[in-house]
Amino acid sequence: MPACRFSVPAGFLFAILLALSPIAAWSQTPAYTVSTLSSTPANAALIQASDGNYYGTSGSTVFKMDSAGAVTTIYTFCSSGSCPNGSGPQSSLIQGSDGNLYGTTQTGGAYGYGVIYRLSPSGTLTVVHSFCSSLTPDGACVDGNSPRSLIEGSDGNLYGVTQDGGIGGTNSFQSCADENTGGCGTVFKMTIGGTFTTIHNFCVEANCTDGAYPFEEALVQGSDGNFYGTTAGGGAYDDGGEVFVISSTGTFSVLYSFCSDTGTCQNGVLPDAGLVQGADGNFYGTTAEGGNGNEGTVFKITPAGVLTSLVSFCPSAVCTDGGEPFIGLFLAGDGNFYGGTDNGDGGLFQISPSGTFTSVDANGGSDATGVLQGSDGNFYDAFSSAILKVSVTPSIQPPVVLSFSESQVSVGSPSTLTWQVLNGSSLTLQQCYAYIQGSATGAGTWTGRQMGSYSDGVYSGSATITPTVAGTYTYALTCGGTESGFATLSAGTGKPLPTVTLSASPNPVMIGQKVTLTATVAGGSGTPTGNVSFYYGSDLLGTGTLNGSGVATYAASAAGIPVGSYAITAKYPGNGTYAAVTSQAIPVNVSQSETTVALTASPNPVTPPAKCTLTATVKRASSGEGVPTGTVTFYYKDEVIGTAGLNGSGVASVTASTSTLPEASYSITATYNGDASDLTSTSAVLAVTVE
Repeated sequence: MPACRFSVPAGFLFAILLALSPIAAWSQTPAYTVSTLSSTPANAALIQASDGNYYGTSGSTVFKMDSAGAVTTIYTFCSSGSCPNGSGPQSSLIQGSDGNLYGTTQTGGAYGYGVIYRLSPSGTLTVVHSFCSSLTPDGACVDGNSPRSLIEGSDGNLYGVTQDGGIGGTNSFQSCADENTGGCGTVFKMTIGGTFTTIHNFCVEANCTDGAYPFEEALVQGSDGNFYGTTAGGGAYDDGGEVFVISSTGTFSVLYSFCSDTGTCQNGVLPDAGLVQGADGNFYGTTAEGGNGNEGTVFKITPAGVLTSLVSFCPSAVCTDGGEPFIGLFLAGDGNFYGGTDNGDGGLFQISPSGTFTSVDANGGSDATGVLQGSDGNFYDAFSSAILKVSVTPSIQPPVVLSFSESQVSVGSPSTLTWQVLNGSSLTLQQCYAYIQGSATGAGTWTGRQMGSYSDGVYSGSATITPTVAGTYTYALTCGGTESGFATLSAGTGKPLPTVTLSASPNPVMIGQKVTLTATVAGGSGTPTGNVSFYYGSDLLGTGTLNGSGVATYAASAAGIPVGSYAITAKYPGNGTYAAVTSQAIPVNVSQSETTVALTASPNPVTPPAKCTLTATVKRASSGEGVPTGTVTFYYKDEVIGTAGLNGSGVASVTASTSTLPEASYSITATYNGDASDLTSTSAVLAVTVE
């Protein structure tokens, strides 16, 4: 019998949801538990993508981190010399509407001054734009240089700023044009396909009263469709920085110049980070210096430019509230803002829209780089030395919430997916795109941009999902390219649905090894029987038979496939008792294989003027399948004897002359130089005797 449904006004429904949600629990005093999730240093705030993993940049790499803190490097930029793909990825990533990651590098590229890049989830990188393709007569990069973080606008274009470059600065007391690349920064937009347009150059006014040097995550698209941001320099007063607003076509205005009280700068100075829009329509941000303690401020500013200082850090010598908040704020699902400080007894803090300040994590600073609230409601606090997880009790709502009207349906029956973006005040966070994890077929229609309605800080909507194939599916909604929510729906055929739990061991697996995939099928009407098939996407890897405990295994070879992360599923076709079901996808990470080098010499001992043949045999560790390729270099201590390529059996050899060598024992080693599938390794020292 179909479920009984009734309708209620949207406003009434959300009032009920908010009343029942953990937001009401904030009348209790929250407790925070801080743990080090990963020792990976983070250059900027993390994002949570549609696959549920967290992504960020660290040093010269882009990495992926799961909820347990396991980190996988998915791309490494070069760090010296000519770097056509870019170098120095210092800013946050976003997940674009096409599902790819987009980011910037500060340097490198075709002209050496940074790039905008596209990175597929599997790690394939494409440079979309290289900065500084042409110069002004003063030597400035016309299109800017040192780009910062991106956002995707409501028109589908990417928007961002460059910290330097552009055609401004020739009238500036800051002498922007005297720097290596000149200019005081730009605002730009770019299509996903790479068509690039500069829409504003900073410091085109005398003394840079229009601002200079936009820094960090500098743009947010407000509810009025305009873009709001900050500059760390310029402005009307003593180079204190500013808040600006700009349209998509380049209409530009200064909303506020900091340090109007020149000398003390009690309203703040040096707004390094970007802004976030609150439910009240105002924008909230930080300054790294100024205020009553000269250690920075938190402020709010209306779209008309009326600024209110909410917090001045370090008003006393003790600095128990921290100081120098170089990073921006994050609006969490509880309606409060969260940020980080670099000085004093700082760390993560909470501030209400009215200005009530609470220290969350007094960790003594340590160079905070960004804050994100994950889909589990916890905070992920990025630092230049580690990534911390801050759990909150009682729990609070995550920023993106998804739920189904029925969590289990029959194939062909609909379920209503309702979603809310609790911090969806800005158009930036109203850019919400739907994904089905693992790109599973048969899960129903859930794709593309999801249009919703906005009320009191919450952007919400719904969709009808009708699975066509039995299975268990996970649906994701990613908003602003930075935050995601998830919900799971199971579809059956009228028979009871069993559960399928999938695991892989070892994971990561080295190229050439085998990974054992294990599916455990369980149900309430006895142990399921039959077979389980294991898939990578739509490609069948193999099939295993369920044993008496409902467990099936298959040993899949990792030989001959590239390094990367592969989403694996297990499909149970059902039997007379149970319906068919598909497991949730798990990532199996394939890494380069470890190798060993065995070195021999013949003849040994050798009598001059006879020649000695050095032979190196390279194998994959743990008896892995396949043969390494590439070259081996032979050494006497640090002196190169010669280099040779491996043959089809993994053997390389060089012949060395002994005619000029005195009688002695020589310590010889062979180093395998690695390839795309295999890590480098060095043999044990071999003593070759010349007599």
